[in-house]
Amino acid sequence: ITVSKAVATFPSFVPVSRPDIPVGSASYSITMPSDQKLNFKASDDPVVTSDGKTGTWKWEWKDVPGYKDEDNMPSVTEIVPFVFAGPVDFAYDGSRGRQDSWNDVGQWLFSIFPANSALPDDLRARVHAMTDPIPDTVGKIRALYDYLHDNTRYVSIQLGIGGYAPMSPSEVCRTGYGDCKALSFLMRQMLDEIGIRSKYF
Repeated sequence: ITVSKAVATFPSFVPVSRPDIPVGSASYSITMPSDQKLNFKASDDPVVTSDGKTGTWKWEWKDVPGYKDEDNMPSVTEIVPFVFAGPVDFAYDGSRGRQDSWNDVGQWLFSIFPANSALPDDLRARVHAMTDPIPDTVGKIRALYDYLHDNTRYVSIQLGIGGYAPMSPSEVCRTGYGDCKALSFLMRQMLDEIGIRSKYF
């Protein structure tokens, strides 16, 4: 299983990968415990079997012609066989999630927020010192944005759950750096401190 853009998936399967190359025979199967559900989008329905302990979803194709690459042609997935699939329930780097709906995906992303999301006390005081004298909302946002620009730097964090879970505000303040989600989360918490609602995603 791989996780890309917060969605857990199995390797995609597109047997006709280039123009003018036919495929004589192709098959793709996924076997999981029988109590697990599979989400998939495919050009054809699979044959589903179970032995009571595991369930298997299998797709087979024979004598698939190649396709001609042309201007303004439809998407390749409208022409050739394909399977995109992923488990409904998954575990990633010790964190369990569910993706039966986009709401489930969002719930998982919120569940991996840092345990301590509060701003450090000194930063809370600084946020108010910067923004309380400013009468308009846009000016307050500008002041916090400029503070973030002047006091942090971007460093990409892509290891394990770090690819999806933001660093805590206190960690960003301690180190002086964070990736896109860490800096966005810090900005969100600063805005929240002065009563301005924002969206993290």
